[in-house]
Amino acid sequence: MRKYRYLAGTLSFVFLSFSLPGQTNYDRNQLSLFFQNQEFEKAISYLQANSPVQNNSQYNADLGYAFFMDDRLELSKKEFEAVYQQQPDNKQANLYLAQLFSLMKMPDSALFYYCHLTKLQPENYRFWQKSAQLFTDLNKFDSALVYIEKAYGLNRLSGKLTVQYTDQLIRHKQYDKAEILLNNFLVNDSSNQDVMIKRIDLSFKKPDYPTAIFWGERLLRDSVDVVMPYVNLAYSYLNTDSLDKCITLCEWLMINNKATQSVLYCAAIAYSKKKEYKKSNELLDACLALSIQKDAVGYFNAKSDNFEAMKQYRKAISYYDTSYYIFQSPPDLYYKGRIYDKYLKNKTKARLYYQRFIDKRKNPRNSGEVKVFEYIREYLKAGD
Repeated sequence: MRKYRYLAGTLSFVFLSFSLPGQTNYDRNQLSLFFQNQEFEKAISYLQANSPVQNNSQYNADLGYAFFMDDRLELSKKEFEAVYQQQPDNKQANLYLAQLFSLMKMPDSALFYYCHLTKLQPENYRFWQKSAQLFTDLNKFDSALVYIEKAYGLNRLSGKLTVQYTDQLIRHKQYDKAEILLNNFLVNDSSNQDVMIKRIDLSFKKPDYPTAIFWGERLLRDSVDVVMPYVNLAYSYLNTDSLDKCITLCEWLMINNKATQSVLYCAAIAYSKKKEYKKSNELLDACLALSIQKDAVGYFNAKSDNFEAMKQYRKAISYYDTSYYIFQSPPDLYYKGRIYDKYLKNKTKARLYYQRFIDKRKNPRNSGEVKVFEYIREYLKAGD
């Protein structure tokens, strides 16, 4: 039988915390013993055998709590709704209903009661925080930002709130404010792992690789059991040409069973930059073995680059062939044409693949491709 023990710190026994009018015709000391011994089925039977003739909020609250702890959520909701109808501003009734609707995956209804709680108890940051999360779940991001900002204002020392507020600021593209928020927190508490992880993520995306490296190395030194921040650290090493550090970190992730395709690919590119193409290709093969997915285009192209650098042009072309066969990516046609043009001096083949690239791509997608299109059109015109 599932019990919602995680509520214990927030929701004390109803029969102790509710202060409701009306006499009960049952012994509440006996009911207390049932609750303390976690005999909720006995408590339900006892209450149902002593139900009042008229509406009684205390009875509804006691029975609602017993049903709640016995995992009978629909029945619990019915009892607390009866309390709410009699006393709309009763904090405990609102809180139980908010929790019940959350557990029943009815976020709109849960949000109604959490928002009501922010009015009943505006100094309690948790109600603002929970409302913000529900607004986010419902894709109401402007409201989510307002509520999480209020929650943060009530408890600036919470790392969890800082991260949640930062997420909303990033969603609203307020990157500088998010960065200041994280920095201010870390000045006062540089040990909060959640905030450090968020700082690494934001720095890496900025990109601000030195900052990502600084906090990433802090996590690594503290042996924090995470994966994605270390992946960001590895790529930060790669992008600052700290190749040996990059490879060492990637190999550590592999040894500790934390290696994803992204980690293998990062190490492969680092080895390629060191001109250790054989080792790079071994890792790229491992990437391909894990999964043939869309991002495998990058793995095929990286292997082609390695073979091109090794002057093994036929092998480079074969990987572009395989990549195009699987993914139908037009740039692969251009890359093949470029090898025939630049290295193999085979104008017939080069013209063939250049023309196929133009036919498939139709129009350039970026400034780099504009130059490619101009070059190909001149090349084709020269052969006429």
